[in-house]
Amino acid sequence: MAIRLTLALTFFNFLGANAARVLLTLYALELDAPASAVGVIGGLLYLFPLLLSWPIVFGFVGTALGLPPVFWINAALMVCGGLLSLSQIKRFPGRK
Repeated sequence: MAIRLTLALTFFNFLGANAARVLLTLYALELDAPASAVGVIGGLLYLFPLLLSWPIVFGFVGTALGLPPVFWINAALMVCGGLLSLSQIKRFPGRK
């Protein structure tokens, strides 16, 4: 049961993310954005996942600095993400 739920959630996450990429570029075209701007938007949507798919970079950082700084950097990034989400909650208090 749990594997089917996981597969369904993964499928819908994939479907929604790719649909959003297509819709965002089409919406930019509808707003009469230049083709170069639409190309940049489309390219940037794939840049962040590409950067996250390079775990070897973290291995280099761990080798150069040692493991404790990598864990502290990771903890700091998690705290920043939490603070950003809290700022969004304060901006939209009616949403839950």
